[in-house]
Amino acid sequence: MFNNLNILFFFMMILSTLISISSSNWLGVWMGLEINMISFIPLIITTKNILSNESAIKYFLIQASSSSLFLMTILFNSFNSISLSSNYLTDSLLFLLATPLMIKMAAAPFQQWFINIMSGMTWAMCYTVSTWQKITPLFILNYLIHMNNMLIILFIILSTIVGALGGITQTLIKKIIAYSSVNHLGWLMTTLLLSKKIMLFYMFFYMILNAFVMFIFNLNNIIQFTQINTKILFVSFVICMMSLGGLPPFLGFMPKLMLIKMLLENNLFNLSMILVATTLVTLFFYLRMTFSIMNLSSISQKWYTLKYPNKNILIYSLLTVFSSLGLVTTNLFLF
Repeated sequence: MFNNLNILFFFMMILSTLISISSSNWLGVWMGLEINMISFIPLIITTKNILSNESAIKYFLIQASSSSLFLMTILFNSFNSISLSSNYLTDSLLFLLATPLMIKMAAAPFQQWFINIMSGMTWAMCYTVSTWQKITPLFILNYLIHMNNMLIILFIILSTIVGALGGITQTLIKKIIAYSSVNHLGWLMTTLLLSKKIMLFYMFFYMILNAFVMFIFNLNNIIQFTQINTKILFVSFVICMMSLGGLPPFLGFMPKLMLIKMLLENNLFNLSMILVATTLVTLFFYLRMTFSIMNLSSISQKWYTLKYPNKNILIYSLLTVFSSLGLVTTNLFLF
């Protein structure tokens, strides 16, 4: 997987993100988005199978169409200014700029393409499209949110609700993780209402927690619940998932607690209630997934004896311990 071409495309993907977030005009942002798309598609098709090829085609079509809409909006507004700090954006232009960004991030109601392509990608690519590929659109939205908060709040509410309710009906691990990512995207967009620092803080913890979960899946090539068939793997999986869901006292609880605290300080009570309610729903299907694994393991097979190398046991132990540091880190950062 890690040949010279893939390394080149990987660094191009990182460079394209830096180009977009450091650009001072809309054309530079668009150029970075296009380079990002071109560099990410070859990484998707690294594994030679029909599903990965299908995911790459779907990703290209969605990203290309949203980029076209983004470029047309930029050109339409070029008579006034192409600067990011332009004050000439009307509500209609703002909507036309925000919509392709929401499509690229798979915010509700544009999440279905993201749910579909997750099933055909490797866990490494699932992690990339769930985390890194959302950085550029979030930074661009940071420039737009001060012009019309209500538009962003609408997408926040839709993403959290759809991400929570959509995951209830799923039985495949990748689709559950995909809907969870849509829900977390709502939280990430909420941070833009407060400050860029809070957004970076939440994004940092989300990337870490997502990495823990997908690293476990990737290490064991897990695509079904029945493959989680050892005690140490089960314990590590449960703790990492509960941490990703924000259950106290795990690590994922801290950024959500801090965000809710700041929302209440800014009198955003209704939005806080929606975020908390949808998080409870996501925790419900995380717990249901956990009980399903326990029932499947107890009915269909006995727990296997440990057969992992010592280094794998050490990795699981470190991930479990780090995911359980919620109370300690909360005391350090919040109080």
